[in-house]
Amino acid sequence: MSTHLPLRSLLHRQCLALPTSKRAFSTTPTLERNLSSTRKARQSDPVTIAVATRYQRGKASSSQNEEQIRDVRNLPDDIGLVPGTFVHAPMFPLTRFSLKNRIWYEWKWIRARLTSWYQLRRFRQEIGGKPNMFWFSRKNRQMLSQDAILKYKALYESFAKADFKTISALCASGVAKEFQTRLASRPAGVRMQWDVQGEPICKIVSNIAMPLELPGYESTGVHQVVFRIQSKQTLKLRESEEPRKKKDQDFASTSSDIVEYFVLQKQFIRGRAKGWKVFGFTDFSTPKSIEETEEYARKVNAYQAA
Repeated sequence: MSTHLPLRSLLHRQCLALPTSKRAFSTTPTLERNLSSTRKARQSDPVTIAVATRYQRGKASSSQNEEQIRDVRNLPDDIGLVPGTFVHAPMFPLTRFSLKNRIWYEWKWIRARLTSWYQLRRFRQEIGGKPNMFWFSRKNRQMLSQDAILKYKALYESFAKADFKTISALCASGVAKEFQTRLASRPAGVRMQWDVQGEPICKIVSNIAMPLELPGYESTGVHQVVFRIQSKQTLKLRESEEPRKKKDQDFASTSSDIVEYFVLQKQFIRGRAKGWKVFGFTDFSTPKSIEETEEYARKVNAYQAA
């Protein structure tokens, strides 16, 4: 049976225990109340084991700290959306705004665009090496959009096939763990096949970067690009892998355009660029999210200035 519904919506309804996160800010989970389960998770965490093995007893604490700073594996790849990220809402939600709120919203968008251009220029100067910021060249922006579409398709195809190895290679650690949790919640015996009809329409709606002030990590930062991807998706579900004698019947014949805001992130560590990773999904900016983002930006700036 097949249905013309977005993969995330269908999997959330039938196979997932957790809701889809918009990942507006950091996905670092809150501390668990159950201390025994926390200790157990730490004991089985390969990163924790590797760190404990490397830093054995007998070394001075200062020496351990220096080694930890030099080891890039201790640098997180998921720190949340860059403060100042603004995704302009489509026309329909804006029609509900009063004239005053609409003017306020458009002013915030213009201000965010100007700020992001300034941040990209500053980032390019501080990181060194003149990395491509994808701000003016139409050809470069089209190439990046094509890369986003390929990663978008690969992510959903891997998710449908329960191929966590590919998901882990495509994604930053935070969203990879989310997908791992959802795959673990999928009922046994369910088989899925995802497909997209035609070529998705992809447009860059946010482009922003931020240097990170971290001890021992000069010329380090993150570059994030948000894409608006519109597509028609099909998901086929089967309860087992055994071939059916009868032809599968359509579960639903509803076809709809799916719009998602897809985020790619590139890390720069000590001036060296890593490959683009899937940061996750977000949503368009609302007055409430704008206020939350501005408050978050103030806290980040205060922390870095301290």
